[in-house]
Amino acid sequence: METNQDFRKAATAQILLDPEESGILEDDYAAFLNTRAKLLVAEIERLTGQSTAPRVEEIHAAIESLEERIRDAIHTTFVEGVGLNYWKQCVPEKIRESVEFRVHSEIKKKPASSRVDRRRAVSAT
Repeated sequence: METNQDFRKAATAQILLDPEESGILEDDYAAFLNTRAKLLVAEIERLTGQSTAPRVEEIHAAIESLEERIRDAIHTTFVEGVGLNYWKQCVPEKIRESVEFRVHSEIKKKPASSRVDRRRAVSAT
């Protein structure tokens, strides 16, 4: 089998990896497509300066939203099972103190937060 001496140059121009890394030599089309897709996305991001990955603030917002839903589910479950006074009845004092400290620390970090946010944070303690 004859070897193309210019293959690496042509592969680079076509946004391909070395044959050893792209699945071409193994005739692995799925690996080739996966590698090619990653390379194309990276090249588009490089050329446009845009990223298809979520921004850090979007990731943090999603995490905060999930945490809030989890807290709401826990709160609802305890209220239904134990009653409104579950916090003092079921949660050990050391944990309540730790949570209260963290809530107040968060309030200090975000003094512009709404009164609803503050009320909600404090009512959790």
